[in-house]
Amino acid sequence: MAYDNYQRHGCASNVFILNRIKRVAKFVVCLLTLTYVCKSAMTFRGQQTQTVLTLDLNSWELLKEGDHFELRPNEDVSPKFLSNNKPFNVAKQSTNVILSTAEAPLKAKTTTNNNLPPTEENVFLRDLSYSVLGKDGIIQKAEDYQYILLVWWPPAYLAKDRNFLERNFQGVCGKCRLTMDRRYLNRSAVVLFDNVPTKENLDDLPLDISRREDQVYVLWHRETPSKTYHLRNFMRGTFDTMFNYTMSYRRDSDIVWYLGNTRYAMKTMPYHFLNQPDKYIDKAMKAKRQLAVWVVSNCNNTRGAVARKNYVDKLVAAGLEIDMFGRCFNRAVPKKDFYEFLAPYKFYLAFENSWHCPDYLTEKFWRNGLMANVVPVVWGPSKEDVAAVAPEHSYVHAENFDSPADLVKYLHALDNDNSQYRKFFNWRRRGFEEDNNQPISLMRPGYEPAMCKLCMQLNKNGGKLPPKTLKSSMSWIFGDDPQSACLLDTK
Repeated sequence: MAYDNYQRHGCASNVFILNRIKRVAKFVVCLLTLTYVCKSAMTFRGQQTQTVLTLDLNSWELLKEGDHFELRPNEDVSPKFLSNNKPFNVAKQSTNVILSTAEAPLKAKTTTNNNLPPTEENVFLRDLSYSVLGKDGIIQKAEDYQYILLVWWPPAYLAKDRNFLERNFQGVCGKCRLTMDRRYLNRSAVVLFDNVPTKENLDDLPLDISRREDQVYVLWHRETPSKTYHLRNFMRGTFDTMFNYTMSYRRDSDIVWYLGNTRYAMKTMPYHFLNQPDKYIDKAMKAKRQLAVWVVSNCNNTRGAVARKNYVDKLVAAGLEIDMFGRCFNRAVPKKDFYEFLAPYKFYLAFENSWHCPDYLTEKFWRNGLMANVVPVVWGPSKEDVAAVAPEHSYVHAENFDSPADLVKYLHALDNDNSQYRKFFNWRRRGFEEDNNQPISLMRPGYEPAMCKLCMQLNKNGGKLPPKTLKSSMSWIFGDDPQSACLLDTK
């Protein structure tokens, strides 16, 4: 009996101990599991990044699963983003798109009315850039870039959003990093300075002692000389002689920064019309219901702007019907799609804010005129400069007429003769020609193709651009004749 009691109590004690051991073991397993999960989560959080891609219109790329992509559509159109073949509109501002990790890699494609197919020549994404962003800002792996392009003075419109100038170049560009981070000064192969100095930033130059012998300084000049001539005194001395290369809209620049060009304008014809240009021209002609339009915001900042307004007033006095929009007239463009807004007009006043400044032919001519299928009426650039870059018989130049009244008479004649007006679109019939030496992706308007060209040259020359010295930045920008037509309206 005593033995039986002892055996019962002994077994109960053993069961109790075993249960305690099991509970402890479960606790330890849970603790270890929780520790592993937390550690994995922290590791994932530490490694998680956001990839920001700039997608060009008419471009495509296979995107990785689970990545976060920020699309930056062109300001003039409303592209769409295709996710699992389900399109949805992308806003004008940057838009975050999270791709599902449960799906296979998705194909992203931006589409416009151009409807170009994803062929090799339309791929620009991989030729451009991307940035890897994390919780604390830019995260960059050393193997992601070879050479650094440092923008010391960024354009104001780009400096507002650091992501525009914090990115990698890859693909045909080569591996380069574009940055505004001045801590990379000593490691940078190229340092760029936007425009000319002002009283405020004249002292904001790198110390001469920090410059490597093989480091290239690039003058990134975007404005017309007449607009910056009043700042010339700040250029004397160091700034005048510190540069090696130039990057601007001028054809004689070392790196051309396109405001527009014929080949890129030709590319804007929808793909399904490439072999049927006459049908495309017919469609453009059918939309024409109004005579002329002008959108302008610089009313009197330069004498050139004042002079063009005076010329327009004379056109109106001579009987030209012009719809006027912009800040100068306190009248906003009514439609979001700028091309749709322009389509009904026959003529666009592509009037620049300067007179005879070399090669200064801007988006007013290319984007608002040719690419929108509106015949540009040109004022400001010389006839020679326009003829050198524009398609033949695609525009009307004001200097071909003795007076504003004569120009108005000619425009009215074209308005009443569709067959003559239609001839201004014959350049569309010549078709787009590929050029392996100058891919269309490098001729897009904007700063990115120009930066890509710099990166290409660095990779081609082992990280060192061929030695070159710009004798005088003042002379290059303003010329040596203070009486030139370009500068006269600044005094």
